[in-house]
Amino acid sequence: MPKDEQTRAYVKKKQKAIPWQKENPDTKFKPMGNKYQKKPAATPTSILRQNASKNFVQRVLRAKEYPVIKNKDGSVSTHLMAAEIDEKTGKNIVFPTMIQDKKSGALKQMELRAAQQYAIDSGEYIDFPTLDEAVKFSQSYKEGTNADLQQKKKIKEGIY
Repeated sequence: MPKDEQTRAYVKKKQKAIPWQKENPDTKFKPMGNKYQKKPAATPTSILRQNASKNFVQRVLRAKEYPVIKNKDGSVSTHLMAAEIDEKTGKNIVFPTMIQDKKSGALKQMELRAAQQYAIDSGEYIDFPTLDEAVKFSQSYKEGTNADLQQKKKIKEGIY
């Protein structure tokens, strides 16, 4: 048998020897050959990308393309996040307190409870396994995104 065919046969044999490759959804571990290894932790950027269809996530990822609200300190915002427990479902959710009006496109700052209800009604939220994870995300969601880099640049330049 030529060497190329031997290599293919060896690889095929090895592939059959590896147990099922699908991730076990009941654990935070995934099979790696015959051993289980911990899943890499989700990053704020990966969570945002998984939810990229949501309007508030688009405003985080592509802030320059959206309107802004001027803050009291002179800075501008396209989004502000909060984390709460949905009392009806028990889900731990992160949602924007600044929403974009569908008709006018303008941004509007909402009170916490009103923003939470709007998020639940519109689906504009991300749910997390625990409230701690939701709170952590709501505080660190810009890390590694273009919005984070822009903010660091403005701080370095003394803008805020």
